[in-house]
Amino acid sequence: MVPSDPEIMLKTGAEEIRRPQKFPRIKLPKEQLVADKSYFVEYFNIDENEHVSNAHYFDWMISSLPLSFIKSNHIKSLDIKYEHEILYHDSPKSYVHFNQENNRSYHKLANGNLTAAECVIQW
Repeated sequence: MVPSDPEIMLKTGAEEIRRPQKFPRIKLPKEQLVADKSYFVEYFNIDENEHVSNAHYFDWMISSLPLSFIKSNHIKSLDIKYEHEILYHDSPKSYVHFNQENNRSYHKLANGNLTAAECVIQW
């Protein structure tokens, strides 16, 4: 990280942050995740480096939930962790578990044996 300019901080009234914020660890109920959908990465899913755009990871996770649920609920918070890239012509699979007790959905995108991303959404 690059240190902040003290003069700019003084002008803006910004506080000095000595340690960056740590985000909560994602803990998925792995034994309860159910395979939901398989995808095939096409041209319009990738960036110039032939990696799937992060927005598609999120789309694929959300699309594993029923449309009626998505239309009648709003996301309160979302924690996502990207672990491995998904590339052109890969076939990732989406896994999901919904916990009605705490109104959370747990998501995983896997590409073969590799976890590409994990996500917990509080609705």
